[in-house]
Amino acid sequence: MNEQNKVIICGRLGKDPVLKYTVKQEAVCSFTIAENVEGEDKANWHQVVAWGKQAEQCHVHLRIGHFVFVQGRNKEHQYSTKDGLSKTSVELTAFKVGLSLT
Repeated sequence: MNEQNKVIICGRLGKDPVLKYTVKQEAVCSFTIAENVEGEDKANWHQVVAWGKQAEQCHVHLRIGHFVFVQGRNKEHQYSTKDGLSKTSVELTAFKVGLSLT
């Protein structure tokens, strides 16, 4: 992994993970993490995507409210709204996902 784009986030799941399969039958699991930063009133929300066996394991073991650690890299996506506006979203592609047991 490119060390210049390595991201580590800790936080709580905002809702249960969603598991889907691509047309090539590759598992992809998406979930959101609320990262509470000390001294700030609002949480930072992160969209996370895991692939393959890790995606299936995330779907089995992770639930809303669980405290997790995610290591991965950010990836930007460009898209257009129904109004024709150009937008950018960022998601974290997970390489490692850990569940806190405390």
